[in-house]
Amino acid sequence: MITWKAHEYAVRGVAFSPDGARIATYADGDPFARLWDVAERKEVAAFASPAPPQGTFQPAVGSIAFSRCGRYFAVGGFSPGSTGPSVRVWDLAS
Repeated sequence: MITWKAHEYAVRGVAFSPDGARIATYADGDPFARLWDVAERKEVAAFASPAPPQGTFQPAVGSIAFSRCGRYFAVGGFSPGSTGPSVRVWDLAS
């Protein structure tokens, strides 16, 4: 078993990349979904997520996922203001 501290507060979501080399996480009170190198146990990227509802301690992220090919990474969550829920997608190749 491998463990490491990924966030300050409770981790609420985890997703493995299709090749198993990376893990994505999100947690309470963290405005970023974080991408980790499994072998090195180091953060390799942080993706700004939509802001949580004002006055809450909810994670800004509601879900995370990799595409089957592993090139794209998606974050779903709350948007600031009245825009409501949103999804952001990043191209990990760029």
